[in-house]
This record gives sequence, structure tokens and C-alpha cells, in this order.
Amino acid sequence: MSLVVEYRERSPAIGITAVAAAVPEMTLTVERWRRAEPDLLCLFLHAEGTEFERLETALADLGNVRDVTTILDDERSRLYRVTLVSTVDHLPEDAGVDGVIRDVRIEPDGIYVTAYVADRTQLVRIREFLAERDIDMQVERLYEATDDRSEGLLTDEQLAALATAYEMGYFDVPREATQADVATALDISPASLSERLKRGQQRLLERYLADHHPAVRPD
Repeated sequence: MSLVVEYRERSPAIGITAVAAAVPEMTLTVERWRRAEPDLLCLFLHAEGTEFERLETALADLGNVRDVTTILDDERSRLYRVTLVSTVDHLPEDAGVDGVIRDVRIEPDGIYVTAYVADRTQLVRIREFLAERDIDMQVERLYEATDDRSEGLLTDEQLAALATAYEMGYFDVPREATQADVATALDISPASLSERLKRGQQRLLERYLADHHPAVRPD
């Protein structure tokens, strides 16, 4: 039975969390990453919010950042290619352990990862992989991939986030409320709100497609 694991990585060698601390109101997610050279790591960093100048300053202030290039620029989101010096090995994009990494979010207190793994043995291998590189791993949630939570049913937190966002006009065109407004109303961080909205919308979409489009089934 495959599992979904949500865990946090922390290590003094992972300095990019300082960037998230500099702009706590923004949501920072890693879309992709790859090794450019043995000591160079290339991150494709998606940023959502408004404090782009502060974000770019914080990135430039990191001593190991070689280059920051804006790839996509929207009013409230940007995609950056960040090249930095890093000798810390992270899990490859396929998780390297019979699984796949689905989401990576950078927070002030660590890097939050959501991954699919084949079983608990593979989860132990992830922990060992990270421990060998002096990266602490703390499991936040663990559940079966066939659990209702992954098939469209919402947690109470996701339902509250979606309902509040809807009532405040976050989904209106044009928007009547910002992500920060909704987060304040719920007394949570914008990053936590973004995660709940993303997960909630994904699960609703999976359920809708499963019910109305037989050719599409959630994995």
C-alpha cells in the first residue's frame, strides 16, 4: 500500500530558509531542482505575494547564491531560477526510493516536503538518506494514498480556508481580498493558507473528475 508522507527538513546547511524568514507573508515553493555542476544547485523557485523586492534582496544576501534570474513575472507571482553553491545532497526529484516528491515548500523553520512512497520501508530509507547528510527529518503527516483525504474529502482546516476565501471574495474576478487578508481572518500565516487552499482545491478537483470524467482518475 503506497503512502503519502508530509515531512520537514532542517539543517544549518540549508540556508535558504532565511529567505522565507525575511518575507514570511509570501509563499515560496520549489517547482523543480537539478544539479548544474557538482557544487551548484539550480532551484526553480515560485514566489506568491507582493514583496518581491525584499525577496530578491534576501536571495542576494545569501552568501552561496551565484545567480537569480526571473523567468516568469506576474502581478502577484514570479518564477525564479536560483543558482546556488550547495554540497548538501537532497533527494532527487523521483525521491530515489520508489516514490515521487510532489510538493516542496520553503518556510522559516524548514523545508516542507510532500512525497508518495511505496511503503514504510521506503520512508525509513528517506530518513536514513537525510540523516547521513546531517539533515533532520520530522514527519508531520502520514497516511495511505487511498485514504479519503487524498481522494477529495476536505479536512476541517481546508474547508474553513476555502469557505472563508470564497466569502471574502478571494476567488472573485477581480479579487476582493488578498491571500494575506484571508490568512489574517483565519489567524494563520499566508503560507499555511496557501497550502490549505492548494490541497483543498486539488482534492475537490480529483473528486469531481473521478465522478464526472471517467477517463480521469486520481493516482
